Amino acid sequence: MDVSACFYHPPGGQVHHALLNLHRIEHPNTGEAIARCIDETLNAWDIGEDEVLLIVTDDGSNILKAVRLLRDRSQEQREESTDGSRGQPGDARDGLDELSIESESEETDEEEEEIGETGDIELDLPDDVENNRFQRMPL
Repeated sequence: MDVSACFYHPPGGQVHHALLNLHRIEHPNTGEAIARCIDETLNAWDIGEDEVLLIVTDDGSNILKAVRLLRDRSQEQREESTDGSRGQPGDARDGLDELSIESESEETDEEEEEIGETGDIELDLPDDVENNRFQRMPL
């Protein structure tokens, strides 16, 4: 299973798509196993739950269950926080309590045309290797 990220890079004014991790999942591909892979990837890249705005998947029941498990864990952790404080209405986290899930099957043919016939996507990543966590992977 691959976990990738799409993000906007303001200094370059470009949208990027980067592969974050590839996980080998032994059969059966349960929602719990998939959730663990996603969680490990987010932790490895130090991506906080508040930075994940949308998860795009196929409509497989196990991946949908995994996303629900992650969402539920996140809500439980917020409720169990020791200080008991919640964000105030209008702060940066307002409206982010619900994670949006979108199925890839909802994509249109127009979106698919943006990728070349071979499926290659050209990324124009910054040359500053030291400060760039998103690197082109060798083939």
